[in-house]
Amino acid sequence: MAAAPDPEEILRSTSGKENFQRITRLLISGGTSLLREIFDSKCPPSNLPTILSNPVTKKKIKGAKLTLPQWHCLCPSPGVYGKSADFDVTLLVRLLRTICNLTPPSTGWDAQPAGTDHSLTADIARIKYYRNSVYGHVNQGMAIRDNEFKTLWQEISEALVRIAGQISSTRKTAWQGAIAKYLTDPLTTEDERNVQELKAWYKSDMEIKKSIDEVSERISHLETAVHEGTDLMEATVCKEAKEIKDHLEEMNQSIDTLRALLRLKIDCEAISGPGLQQGATVMIGQPQESQGVIKEGAVAPVTSSQSQVSNTTASLSGNVTNGAIPSPQKIVDLTASKYLNNLNPSTREDFNGFIRYIMKEMRKVS
Repeated sequence: MAAAPDPEEILRSTSGKENFQRITRLLISGGTSLLREIFDSKCPPSNLPTILSNPVTKKKIKGAKLTLPQWHCLCPSPGVYGKSADFDVTLLVRLLRTICNLTPPSTGWDAQPAGTDHSLTADIARIKYYRNSVYGHVNQGMAIRDNEFKTLWQEISEALVRIAGQISSTRKTAWQGAIAKYLTDPLTTEDERNVQELKAWYKSDMEIKKSIDEVSERISHLETAVHEGTDLMEATVCKEAKEIKDHLEEMNQSIDTLRALLRLKIDCEAISGPGLQQGATVMIGQPQESQGVIKEGAVAPVTSSQSQVSNTTASLSGNVTNGAIPSPQKIVDLTASKYLNNLNPSTREDFNGFIRYIMKEMRKVS
């Protein structure tokens, strides 16, 4: 069984632990103060409530994915807005990235900027990048080796000095001196607060990242469901469209058939007289008009079926011989004449049969 670690060794101040606390102080205390100055230069404290109450600004802040404590710090109560003096480094970075109209560095806000990029936005992104590097030592006994400490101190210091230079040359000079003093100042109880703030900052970003990932995953699932639903809808629409098309084709065929039949439409208006008696009249009606009005048909007195048939046939034959196209009424007359000629009704019963044929069978065709 391995020996338990020595409590005195765990709690003993070491160079590595001092290095961790100094770097944390530089990053948290120095970074917070400088970022607040940059924020105040872009959103002056006297104008901050007006800026935060602007609908455009509110929309941008909603997209910043702030935590509940950050919302309370920014807006303690309805219509009341916080002061930048109360904003921690986490909130300041979020606000600078969202409402100050800063152009992100070419590598984005969440990656290490190019070594040659010394712009303000690149140095703001570096603050977060070095935060992650320093936080990585939390699980390593919160200690940083001397050689790594020198590299981190130099890189973070240069970024902070450049940020101060964005404010004024005077502030740049002041911060160069303050950073040099930080390096040799004795550690205080305030340094432990910096360590806790570093942890809280990292935890806040991880929670936001997790929230964004969950939302992105839900959006991805929703897009997939919509895509699948769209495919199903398209298949259903195509099927229904084909059925409608087929149905329309059937209707068109039926309409064509009806048109052909309507050309031979026969409508008997009335037949009066007792059979083939002297003075009987036969009336074959004209086709109905489009409004449904039936015109009165031609009436011809008939003394015998043979004379009526021969007269009608002779009239139609003459028209056809002369090359004239007979009218629909004459075609109907010819049909009736041919039937009478073949039937040659000589009795009332035969004539009544002819009438039934006209009234029943020809109407079916109509």
